[in-house]
Amino acid sequence: MRENRESPPVGEARHDTIPRWSRVQLSSFGRRRRGLQRVSGARDGGRVSDDKPSKSARKRGQLELQSLGEALLRLGKADLDAMPLDDRLREAVIDAGTIQSHSALRRQRQLIGKLMRDADADAIRASLAALGQADRKATRLFHAAEIWRDRICGEGMPAVTGFSTVTGVGTSRLEKLCDELASATSESTRRAICRRIFREVHDSMATMPRAINHTDTERMTE
Repeated sequence: MRENRESPPVGEARHDTIPRWSRVQLSSFGRRRRGLQRVSGARDGGRVSDDKPSKSARKRGQLELQSLGEALLRLGKADLDAMPLDDRLREAVIDAGTIQSHSALRRQRQLIGKLMRDADADAIRASLAALGQADRKATRLFHAAEIWRDRICGEGMPAVTGFSTVTGVGTSRLEKLCDELASATSESTRRAICRRIFREVHDSMATMPRAINHTDTERMTE
């Protein structure tokens, strides 16, 4: 005798007629679909979002802080005193300069990297940029002074006149030094006078109202 079983309504499926492995796949598919919907909602301005920085972004930020810390280690005492650092970070940087052991220095750098997390990184970065700009200006000034020293020591008064024309500074001291250079009888005396000429040129250009730039240096070599 055949057993009479009722058929399920149209559109419904009896779970006891679906294999177990199929039910697992359907459940997994549903979870993936809900996950995609949450991601889509976040992209479309929905309420589901994640404002936390990614792991790679946090890693980049930490590397940047470590780079700033390494830059602090290369500063001299006067430049370090001008940096906007708290006491703990300043002391850690100063202590790093006295450490001789490589392993101890590595641990000290790690400490500086941790302290940098609480420091004002933007202020430190701006101070380092300003310091680098000042260093470049000082380098240009030094090279320009060297150019004029060589010209004045080699050409004499015509070069002094050219220096006054380009810079607009007085030349009375340089004229006196040129006279001393012309009457020098030994090479050591000439070298000493040329060093004095360099200092005079350098100090005169340092007090100029405008900064020395690459265009000025090019004009000085003409």
